[in-house]
Amino acid sequence: MEQPVAARWPSTCPACSSEAARFGYQVRNVPTNSVCILRSEAEARCVAVGDIDLAGCASCGFIWNAVFDPTLVEYSSNYEATQAYSDTYSRFLRDQADEFVKTHGLHRKTIVEIGCGHGEFLAALCEAGDNTGLGYDPAFSPDRAPRINRGSYRVLAEIFDANTQLPKADLICCRNTLEHIPDVGAFVKSLRIAIGDDGHPMVFFQVPSWERIAYEGAFWDVYYEHCSYFTVESLRSLFDRNGFDVLSCERSFGDQYLTLLARPASAAPLKSERANTDTPSFEETGRALREKAADWSARLSDSASNATSTVLWGGGSKAVALLTTCGKSTSVAAVVDINPHKDGTFLPLSAHCVIAPEKLRSVRPDRIVVMNPIYTGEIRKQLDELQIEADILELGTT
Repeated sequence: MEQPVAARWPSTCPACSSEAARFGYQVRNVPTNSVCILRSEAEARCVAVGDIDLAGCASCGFIWNAVFDPTLVEYSSNYEATQAYSDTYSRFLRDQADEFVKTHGLHRKTIVEIGCGHGEFLAALCEAGDNTGLGYDPAFSPDRAPRINRGSYRVLAEIFDANTQLPKADLICCRNTLEHIPDVGAFVKSLRIAIGDDGHPMVFFQVPSWERIAYEGAFWDVYYEHCSYFTVESLRSLFDRNGFDVLSCERSFGDQYLTLLARPASAAPLKSERANTDTPSFEETGRALREKAADWSARLSDSASNATSTVLWGGGSKAVALLTTCGKSTSVAAVVDINPHKDGTFLPLSAHCVIAPEKLRSVRPDRIVVMNPIYTGEIRKQLDELQIEADILELGTT
């Protein structure tokens, strides 16, 4: 991994304005858009690139890419990030929505979701409780919106920002979106201002867990669009500091996500002090990320030298990060994804063609690397149906 030249280095934390510290993990020339649809190999090889140079806050524990340039990231109908084609993920999404409605009495209420994608979670919430929903997402495509049998919702294909007029709501959701926002302190503060003091909606945020990334050395979960990373403590303190009462902050989906539930605070916010934590230090985590990247680079090199046919299962950001960080794209025979909209498209920079599972019959791989182990059971079932035998390696567990 080359050392990038930082375009800028913020001296203060975007979450709490404390002094920043260099993190010790850098990657140069990575794709700035990991999941945009690319229709040709030539287009894939000519994508915009940027650098990653992680910074950490010793005060609140927040992590961010100090050289992130938001102008290099595209969020449009060309952005293909949904996981909803997976039975495992769809079940998680529906169960989460059903539990939310049941636990918090969300029946015939108004729900707003910021960064709702194609509306899968918003639709599930509205159907489960006969609710009315409003979503915001510039990547929304009306033809991809789920149909529901009760309740109703609509989605505006636009970014939710400080200029958006927030309607009164009983629940405000923001799932897998805050990690894409560089100025997280300003964003949460503006959300609290937009809510005002007339009403106290529940606020539900979900983000990837930095603790899991740190413990696993999961460099494949560090990619350009994710410019902000949270621990339990940094996520809690961000909301504490900006006028919310945090009701809970827990891990979910195999500890991959942090889920925070809060309400607007009635009193002036207090300064949040950093709690004791057993999360590895910045230096330890930086070293773990580098070592894991070197390990997987060696694995892919070994596959190439032994003429072993290796396939990656999961044609999203994790695969892109693995291939571009390790720089061993020629050792991977194919990349598989169950999303039909990705079949026949190409990964950025490495230009691997993404194929549907049934096309594996023509590849007959010796080894399949599963990008996310939570889907291994689902993948094994599909391989059995396709009558494909191969060794399975799970990213993050091997």
